[in-house]
Amino acid sequence: MATVWTKQEAAPIVADMDAAVRPYGWAAEMVGSVADYGSSEKDLDIVVYPPRTKRTSMTEVVAVVNAIKAACPALKCTNLIDDIIVFVDARQRPIEIWLGNVPEEIWQSYEYRCGISVAMIEAKRGWRDRAAEEARLSKRGSNGANHTVSAEG
Repeated sequence: MATVWTKQEAAPIVADMDAAVRPYGWAAEMVGSVADYGSSEKDLDIVVYPPRTKRTSMTEVVAVVNAIKAACPALKCTNLIDDIIVFVDARQRPIEIWLGNVPEEIWQSYEYRCGISVAMIEAKRGWRDRAAEEARLSKRGSNGANHTVSAEG
């Protein structure tokens, strides 16, 4: 299988993410095969995390994800699976961003899932009318059962 990511290619992306989340007191770090072996045949894994002593809010998590999107405009959000946000770059190579040290009750909350999902949909389709999209998502039901957003939206 061919190499998908190298450490050399990944380093600038991680540096941009780290710079974007630092104002919130968070950090971004490369992990997985790329960090350990210098390359990966599958994806690039990045952990984004707040200080261990800090109590994280849902609003802050959404703000951090939006900061990452602003710092890395070439990356597109494609999926949300609990505390993992999946991006792809211009060459469609996957990047999994793991939100570390975020309390389970936050990433399980309907508000968090809906907030991140709306942000990803906006990134994917360029929608500007957030209120209309939030209204559309709220019609899915308050249990949040349908929280994964596919590339097709």
